[in-house]
Amino acid sequence: MNREKTKQIVTGAFMAALFGVLSVVNVYTGTMFDIIFIYLMTVALAYYTFKFNAKMAVLVLFTSTFILFLTGELFFTLYSFFTLPLGILYIYCIKKNIDGKWILRVYSMLKNFVVLFLLNSLLGLNTFTDAKDIYYVLVQNLKLIALPAEKQIQVLPDFVLVPDEIALGFDDVYLMVPQIKQNSMVSVRGFELLRELDLLFEKMSGKPLFWSLTYFEHGELWKQIRQLACSILDELKEPVDIPDLGFTRWIKTE
Repeated sequence: MNREKTKQIVTGAFMAALFGVLSVVNVYTGTMFDIIFIYLMTVALAYYTFKFNAKMAVLVLFTSTFILFLTGELFFTLYSFFTLPLGILYIYCIKKNIDGKWILRVYSMLKNFVVLFLLNSLLGLNTFTDAKDIYYVLVQNLKLIALPAEKQIQVLPDFVLVPDEIALGFDDVYLMVPQIKQNSMVSVRGFELLRELDLLFEKMSGKPLFWSLTYFEHGELWKQIRQLACSILDELKEPVDIPDLGFTRWIKTE
């Protein structure tokens, strides 16, 4: 194996590993930067294609996709797989002196069709409808969190642990927030505030003092949580009022 071939393989392996790191970071930041990361990955793969060749770039694409599948979330993996070839096509057209304007436009159109329609059908998803439902549940949970302690206790069943129920409700819907972002339903600032709220709940995790009813009603961290929920609702242009919790079923255990 000659030195040039070795350099191509080593550089490609490094790039695939770097994409994997970005995928992990994307998950831990609540997928706030997924579009930016995919843009950077596309530019990086375009540079690799320019420096070496399209054949090796395609190999890096498939290797990277496998790593993304292992380390990231599904939509990020699929969106990356269909977007990264734009970088390869762009450089390939330049090297071959081809007017690639229409090639790139047609590919982008096909990519959007595959991601938004075909994949949704295969996976049994409707991302727009699902995102609207998730957004509704998110807003109702934020309204619950924003209420004063006495109101929170009133709207929840008397047999539940109110602090735990509020935190678990937010945690469940926060895991689905990436789907809202894909449909541009929340601003970048909104996602930043949601991440701050999630970090506040994480800060209290595993510390019984913070989950007592006394601290829930008077504690400083719970005050911050309620204020932050109000700020998020304001960012979303949603009112702070009594939430509709009809989507939730509570079961009383004996």
